Amino acid sequence: MHKHQQINGGTANDSLQERLERAFITGKLSRRGFVQAIAAAGLSTAGLPALADELQAIRDNQTQRASQLQSSYDYIVIGTGSAGCALAGRLAERTDANILLIEAGDWDTAPAVMNPGVWFTNLGSERDWKHVALPTSFTNNRPIPEHMGRVVGGGSSINATIWARPFKSDLDHWVDACGDKDWGYESALEIFRRMEDWQGTPSPRYRGKGGPVWCQPAQNPHPVAPGMLAACKRLGLPVLDDLNGEREERGTGFALMNQIIKNGQRNSMARAYLYPILARKNVTLLVNTHVDRLTLQGTRVTGVQIRRNGVVSQVGAKSEVIVSAGGVNTPKLLMLSGIGDEKQLAAHGIKTVVHSPEVGRNFQDHLLHGGCIWEPNEHIPHRNSAANAAGFWRSAAGTDSPDINLVQIELPYA
Repeated sequence: MHKHQQINGGTANDSLQERLERAFITGKLSRRGFVQAIAAAGLSTAGLPALADELQAIRDNQTQRASQLQSSYDYIVIGTGSAGCALAGRLAERTDANILLIEAGDWDTAPAVMNPGVWFTNLGSERDWKHVALPTSFTNNRPIPEHMGRVVGGGSSINATIWARPFKSDLDHWVDACGDKDWGYESALEIFRRMEDWQGTPSPRYRGKGGPVWCQPAQNPHPVAPGMLAACKRLGLPVLDDLNGEREERGTGFALMNQIIKNGQRNSMARAYLYPILARKNVTLLVNTHVDRLTLQGTRVTGVQIRRNGVVSQVGAKSEVIVSAGGVNTPKLLMLSGIGDEKQLAAHGIKTVVHSPEVGRNFQDHLLHGGCIWEPNEHIPHRNSAANAAGFWRSAAGTDSPDINLVQIELPYA
């Protein structure tokens, strides 16, 4: 077993193996060439045949599926972000259903995706949609970037790898708003337990084990992280064993981050839900493929119009088209397809098919504001995703939910 210098929670040769995996899965390297390159580079060959077989099966299957694109599928899933991956993983359990997933971006094998220590280098790259919010008085008339993943795995492939679950009060508010108790906290908690493979202190009520989503407390955190928690404790702020779980019900608390980092690498929702099904014959994933609009017959969606390798074509859906293209691109796609507010559509020369005035409205986001900054006497490399402790607090007594999220960041930020 070769040992390599540790860098940001991984190894000096991590990026080389990632590049080789990318070359293999995209067809630029044969199985034999992949195995030889791994061995020649002095990387660990433990489990290599199994890895090579897995990647080969995925590549062969997806190459064949993409080259024999069908005129219609049972389900079409637009977007392979967190929601799209989870939906596809669940749908694939129905082995009789043919599923087409469409992703505008590329595969998620870039080194900046897999290495959580450099996640921020994805922002503004080809793996980011590069949306920018319009300046408003609420942002001091500044345009604020809205980073959203344009890659297999979506935001879970380019974000800071944080696994943060919602507050009980927020979910119970949804129940009050819609009248459906299945949106409530207890229902959500059951789902979270089922989906998680929690690596921290066991908690039968709050945490799950054996699910597809690997999550763990920040491992070997930077000294500033426990330092922050110690300071919180001295100030009388609640410091918890887990940043999820109990915090969701009590509303406030500080702890080490939960992260989707496994063996030093990002374990995105694509790795959790999508990769396990990509060798199946009923699953087709098209990357670098843009959905221009939905096709409709009357007011019923019948499929999609796509643009792939410069060629425009249509693909039908026998059962459903699932639009999971993100908070911005989902309403945009609906509106381009004639589903939205009639006045707004008319202003852009789009014929209204379904007048649905709420489409595109009520989008909300939060600001990230740089606060106190310290510079250490000696440089200590950041660890994990450079954010290893955080907490939630209320700015005023009597508020239903916390409105402040304090995050410790190990990188220059202002």
